[in-house]
Amino acid sequence: MEERLPTYIAQWTMVLRGMQVDNTYKCAWARAILSCLGKGKFVTLPPDGKAMLHFSDIAKEMVRLYWNQSCFFHLRQGPEKRGMKGVRIVNAVESLIESYYALLGTRRPSWWSEAEPLLREEKGLLGSAFKEVEKVLPENVAHRFLNLRGHEGPLPLYEYRRPEKAIYFASWQVEMLLSYKDLLEDEVDFRWTEILEKFNGAPRIASKIISSSNEEVKRESLKDFRDVIQGAYR
Repeated sequence: MEERLPTYIAQWTMVLRGMQVDNTYKCAWARAILSCLGKGKFVTLPPDGKAMLHFSDIAKEMVRLYWNQSCFFHLRQGPEKRGMKGVRIVNAVESLIESYYALLGTRRPSWWSEAEPLLREEKGLLGSAFKEVEKVLPENVAHRFLNLRGHEGPLPLYEYRRPEKAIYFASWQVEMLLSYKDLLEDEVDFRWTEILEKFNGAPRIASKIISSSNEEVKRESLKDFRDVIQGAYR
């Protein structure tokens, strides 16, 4: 008999499964939160051990995720409509990628971990992109993620404090999210794949999303990405 999920984790899965499929900013937000918690990028506050996760750290992780999907795999994140939520985030990342290509002198696809050191050498370039993404989070992302169609009021997944540009988790919530991190990341990747399949004709989108998070392509699968890699050298 399948074990029932704790209510808190079940609420996360309901939000992930119930999100609209017009763009991917909620997927990136959820994946970034889980990644930041897993990497310990939060501040533990006394006296009760509440964890504060600042938008600046979430924004950096979202840039990394979108960079790898856009620069390495050229995946479209949704319809190109002005005013659509999340478009500013994608535009900021794509602008950063174009700046990187100009610095590199070629359009060679690169993982974020390879590109970041070069981008940091250009004064203000990286900081400007991070700030643009961070600016969008309180406007269109942080509070909307808590909304579930058919549910009255926001779900208590985290405490959102807009003036502080941060979200807060009780210590037990952090422990539970870390315990179920793999399951929730699979949920995010599955939903992200569903959305991207609407806007991309590329094969193996699920494996590309996973590769974008891990910055790793298995050797035996490189032939599947040969067209992407070769097509970038132009």
